[in-house]
Amino acid sequence: MNLKSNVSLPFVNKVGLQEVLFFTKHLSIMLKAGIPITEALETSVEQTKSPAFIEVLKNVNDDIRYIRSELGISGNTASEELCPKK
Repeated sequence: MNLKSNVSLPFVNKVGLQEVLFFTKHLSIMLKAGIPITEALETSVEQTKSPAFIEVLKNVNDDIRYIRSELGISGNTASEELCPKK
């Protein structure tokens, strides 16, 4: 399967596929362990070497925090943060 023909991830060219794969594996493990997504992203930033990927992760984390504050979401796990029960 050729990822480049199926998925457009412009930052992968600057970051490298191996680092993206490492990140997704570790993010999955942290989320399955019940670590809040914002904390998991902060940990990922600390473990990432690529300045371009650090910027992407910080922007994603900032966006999640902003959306949570705007919507009044206070969940702890990824599912609670992204899909709160009403």
